[in-house]
Amino acid sequence: MRRGIDAALKVKLWRISRNALRTLATVALMCWAQPGITQSAAYLEALSRMNAAPSDPEASFRFATIAAQENDFRGAIAALERILIINPQLDNIKLELGLLQLRAGSPGLGAELIRDAMRAPDIPPDVRARAQEFLDVAEAQAQPFSFQGSVVAGVGHDSNANSGPGEPFTIGNFILSPDSVGQADTSALLQVQGALRFDLGVQAGHKLALDGSYTGRRFTEQSGLNLDRFALSPGIDFNLSQIFGRRAELALRLDGARYWRGGADYLTELGGSAALRFVIDERSSAQMTGFILDQDFKATPGTPGETTRDGDLAGASLRFDRSFSDKVSGYFSLGYADKSANAAFERFDEVSVTAGMAVSVASPFSFIKDPWVLTLNGRVAQRGYDAPDPVINAAASRSDTSYGLTAGANIGLATNTSLALEIGHTRQQSNYPTNDFKNVSGSVRLTHRF
Repeated sequence: MRRGIDAALKVKLWRISRNALRTLATVALMCWAQPGITQSAAYLEALSRMNAAPSDPEASFRFATIAAQENDFRGAIAALERILIINPQLDNIKLELGLLQLRAGSPGLGAELIRDAMRAPDIPPDVRARAQEFLDVAEAQAQPFSFQGSVVAGVGHDSNANSGPGEPFTIGNFILSPDSVGQADTSALLQVQGALRFDLGVQAGHKLALDGSYTGRRFTEQSGLNLDRFALSPGIDFNLSQIFGRRAELALRLDGARYWRGGADYLTELGGSAALRFVIDERSSAQMTGFILDQDFKATPGTPGETTRDGDLAGASLRFDRSFSDKVSGYFSLGYADKSANAAFERFDEVSVTAGMAVSVASPFSFIKDPWVLTLNGRVAQRGYDAPDPVINAAASRSDTSYGLTAGANIGLATNTSLALEIGHTRQQSNYPTNDFKNVSGSVRLTHRF
């Protein structure tokens, strides 16, 4: 008799969980992030019912379903584990539990549960197909080593590539030559990035990290602006999802970078950074970042006085991201930076505000199936220096206000390959004419991710 009850219950739960799995699969495949926790009246009612009947698997399953929908993954996991304690043969519950463990940041445990559930001969074909998709994701994430990277190549044009003023001028003994005014130029860009991760093998999912990048830019006319930058950042990623009850990660890095300007050794940066990323709810996330870098400038033929800028650069930022719908998203960011230097007139602090939005639209061309993503970003920054530059203005310290606006389109060409078109305008207003300028830019970039 007991075996018949279990079989009937198993069929009923398969039917219920089929819809739950479809919902969970759709959400997770579209946005792989663990949302925050909300407790509705339905949640509290299901919790009360489960606590009143702890041996009732239907009550536990109902609570687990509502808890997962309302982003209490720890509660949902505990409820499903309670069902398995009562009846460890319910493969559909193992499957649901495996998906929750995967979303909670435990891909190894999730893969084991999903794989075990898929051995059931009576699993519906559509559920099996979706489960296989998640098993592939879980097994990939469960590998101790993982690597992701991208290569970006493009061309761009700037109306004022050297950020120079509009015309020559003379202030006291300082004379700005015609060669130093703003000049247009075209450049080529190459950027290579890579991220290596090693899973430490703990259930929480902490990983060792190694990030590296190279950026190179070559100008047609002004070779002194040519840039090469190599950066390397080892560190560790702490998965804090189980602590906060939502998807959260703390990334700690030791940061190092080397710059060459016009082929000459220009700048070395060494320091560290920390970034806390977490999900607020199913549509919102936030990131808090802090960093400090020791900057060691080198005198070059084009910049013989750069060593006056030697010192620390420290900063912090707070960013909020919000998905307003399946097609519209936006972000808002506040930033602060403080620069110390050998010369007082090179020391500054800066406050910035950045905001942007992205809209997904259908491709106007039938041969491009992926949607286009249209972007609009703006930035305003205020920078104040500690002391006057005696060569430019001995009476007043420099003060800059900059405005930037960019618009672009990201076009998917093939799997992992996209084309980006972007135009931008920058205006910097300064009480120092050497630093008062505007620039209009445009670029075309091809990106391949692997």
